[in-house]
Amino acid sequence: MELVRLRRSDNMIFSRVVLLLLGSLIPLLVHGQILVTGIVTDKNTGKAIPGVNIRIMQSGKKSVTGSTGCFRINTEGDKPVRLRFTHISYDTAWATIPPNGDSAFILVSLQPSQIMFEPVLISGSHKPDTVIGSSRFFINDFEFFGEQIVLLTFEKKPEKSKVMLADKDSRIISTFPIPVNGEELFRDFLGNVNVIGKDSVYRVLVKENNLRLVSVPPEEFEHLIRPCIDTVAGKIVFSDYRDDYPEFSYYSWDPSDSVAVRLRHILDEDLALMYSFEYDFLTTRQKVYARKMELATGIDKREIAAYMTNFSGSRYFTPLYAPLFVISDTLYLFEHYKNYLYRMDKDGKVLDSSSINYHKPEKWREWRRRLIREENGSRVFGLFLKDGYYSLKEIDIRSGKVISVSRLYFPYVGKIRVKDGYAWYIYRPFESQQSKFLYKERLNEYK
Repeated sequence: MELVRLRRSDNMIFSRVVLLLLGSLIPLLVHGQILVTGIVTDKNTGKAIPGVNIRIMQSGKKSVTGSTGCFRINTEGDKPVRLRFTHISYDTAWATIPPNGDSAFILVSLQPSQIMFEPVLISGSHKPDTVIGSSRFFINDFEFFGEQIVLLTFEKKPEKSKVMLADKDSRIISTFPIPVNGEELFRDFLGNVNVIGKDSVYRVLVKENNLRLVSVPPEEFEHLIRPCIDTVAGKIVFSDYRDDYPEFSYYSWDPSDSVAVRLRHILDEDLALMYSFEYDFLTTRQKVYARKMELATGIDKREIAAYMTNFSGSRYFTPLYAPLFVISDTLYLFEHYKNYLYRMDKDGKVLDSSSINYHKPEKWREWRRRLIREENGSRVFGLFLKDGYYSLKEIDIRSGKVISVSRLYFPYVGKIRVKDGYAWYIYRPFESQQSKFLYKERLNEYK
């Protein structure tokens, strides 16, 4: 069971960790050995660092810090022992344990590494190429489908929308009318492209380069398909994310035994605190109603209060954004509320982590709260907007640093995707008679 508190002082955290170490990490020691326990923290922030590798230089024995920065390791007790602490985002640190006693507790502070990546700025150096454009229809959305492209289009009225299939040479090879107004395309975790309408969902099927649509029950889609992110080692990774709640979790589900395991819990502590305070601002009569609803539904009265005041619709509420990508069977979690990029195995065990700060630019409104993963690749880009022009900042998935910046040629483009080293997007010149075209524009030199 995981216990989450919204506010705790540093002293309380330290005391609790020490009690855990002293109270629950008491093993049956082998004679002549020392049990070394401790906590590894960031020297600048004082926060615990997970994923730090600890190595005993004499014996080669290894350990690693957990999510709270704690570690334990047994050493030989007849002579001084040298410990090495390493992490990809921090300078190496050392500690020496003297040969006295049967246990030792140490605090280790790591200095963030000063290795810097110099961003490469490419600003409007590559004029975009028109991929698909016609005066006969507007392109409202697009999704990649292997080497082909599925387009959501309409002619003069959005109610008369169609799906179109374009081949790798940008030729339209098939069209199919949509029974209702298609609002967007959504590619699910299985690679299927779906047309989303106001009260309907249609799956796009392609057979011998011919399109057709199959209706999908909207409730089934929203509950069983949209929450799923990807698959890894035969398991489905999904979340219980809600855009009106200040926390959510990622899970791994094994279809063979129907067991779901929580991988990571995401919480915006400051937002959750404000969310819970809505109950305190209710009138006495409203509080009584919230308590009655709690008894009737089992939902916490403070959550009910936030619904009553429509807190999620206020200017104080921002939906959470901490995306997770599966790249080469490794989970990459961009935890924007802890300022860390975590690399985890298929079971959610932290393999390594790096501090991140790209999401906190000097002008905070420039960060558009979106990361774009390259199609069929491992590159990840952050989306930023300045003076009407979008920039794609490539985030190194090992260091968490920005390593290149590419500003797009046209202002206020729509539906940005990245594939084969190009940014793909929809654009229509302002006050132009041109319809919306699909363009692609080369980013930083693709490797």
